[in-house]
Amino acid sequence: GLYTKAGFGISGDTSGGYTIVGSLYNDRHPSIAGTAQIFERAVVGTWGTAPVIVIGSTYDGGYPGMATFGHLVAIDAGSPSDTPGGSPGRATALVSGASVGSVYVFQRGVSGWSTV
Repeated sequence: GLYTKAGFGISGDTSGGYTIVGSLYNDRHPSIAGTAQIFERAVVGTWGTAPVIVIGSTYDGGYPGMATFGHLVAIDAGSPSDTPGGSPGRATALVSGASVGSVYVFQRGVSGWSTV
């Protein structure tokens, strides 16, 4: 299927109500860099089967054959100690970039996930 051919699950991490999963390729195309997909747990405690965001094509560096984006991923749900007032910090995700040594940082805001 779609996820098997894309190398879905090459890396992954879970923190609090968030899970991030890295894929080798973008939608079964081995010449296109990978993706990172973020899933969120619903208030009732169940995980969605569809990602809330798929991060990929605009961050792959435009280098066909350099499919390293998304090979390494990490996520942190944020904790009260992350902010001075003791309120929960923002969820933060790290995704390996398409070029050697690069990493992208994404944070969950009121309107969704965006780069920092």
